[in-house]
Amino acid sequence: LLFPVFVKGIRNQQNRTLKYGPQELHLLKQNTMIISRTSDKIKMSNGLSFTFLPAGHIRGAMSVLVHTAKGTTMFSGDISLDDQTTVRRAQLPNMKIDTLFIEGSNGERFIPPRDQVEQQMCENIRAFVKNGENVIIPASSISRGADIVFTLAKYGVKVHVDGSIRTVVRQMLEGNDLSWHDGDTIPVIGANGHPVHYEKRIALIEDSEREKLLEAKGVVVVTTPANLNNNPGMIYIHAWMRDHRNKLVFAGAQHDGTNSDQLLKIGRGETIHLDDVDIPINGNVIQFPLSAHARATDILGHIKAINPKRVILTHAEEAASQSLKKKIYGMRVEISALNKVYEI
Repeated sequence: LLFPVFVKGIRNQQNRTLKYGPQELHLLKQNTMIISRTSDKIKMSNGLSFTFLPAGHIRGAMSVLVHTAKGTTMFSGDISLDDQTTVRRAQLPNMKIDTLFIEGSNGERFIPPRDQVEQQMCENIRAFVKNGENVIIPASSISRGADIVFTLAKYGVKVHVDGSIRTVVRQMLEGNDLSWHDGDTIPVIGANGHPVHYEKRIALIEDSEREKLLEAKGVVVVTTPANLNNNPGMIYIHAWMRDHRNKLVFAGAQHDGTNSDQLLKIGRGETIHLDDVDIPINGNVIQFPLSAHARATDILGHIKAINPKRVILTHAEEAASQSLKKKIYGMRVEISALNKVYEI
């Protein structure tokens, strides 16, 4: 239903024609398989087979193991080696891996342990709310955003959820795990050691309720989109960030060139031009290094535990890849290159 609108929007904004259409999407749908259990395996007629492991990045994220006559290759995908609130860490393979393609997003960054960052963020937000300050937390509409919601609730913060992320949070509250991995569960015990009553901690805000919420004081809103390039996130920026008491909290890194990136870089009290409007940002903009990607030390430990013959670093800036490469010993290490063909 949305495809014609999507194509029109892409053509208007980028002046280019897509190389696929409804026929290709229908073919894709016909040939798509849903991996619903960790024990699922796909066998091809040419001798190839595929098995899967939880990757720990977000709910449903998986590493793919490709088995050929020459050996087994593992594609890590985005991975996290920390337990998140609603997602368990990546799992190690229980077989010999010959070639490992692994991400290196945080290859040269220092990222503190996730539980420490979560605690620091939530304690700060609780203090803001106690002082009657409003807090805006932009988040993605996938389960990574939902994990922020449940983390806040776990630490006793009342969270109002707005935007498309409501669908994911609602499904999780209703018992739909949105994951193929049995370990991805919502914690029943909070950070204080007592049961969490999510129905009291999480409020899903409908469009009709937003105007009333905008007048409130001492509330926390987790809203889409994560990059603040659209509403409803920008509605809260317009309404609340003119007030010096309020806070804009980024739970993680921001992509260059987005509204969120611009807001992170400007100084307090400066005016920013967004959506053809000048907005004075008098509120405080804060960033916590909450990452769903593995830290450099964990990546190196993961590689050592898997012990492949060959490592190919992917999904990282050149400096991050080079930093990791220098710290890997006893195996062949490459940095992936665009359009290069690898034999497995």
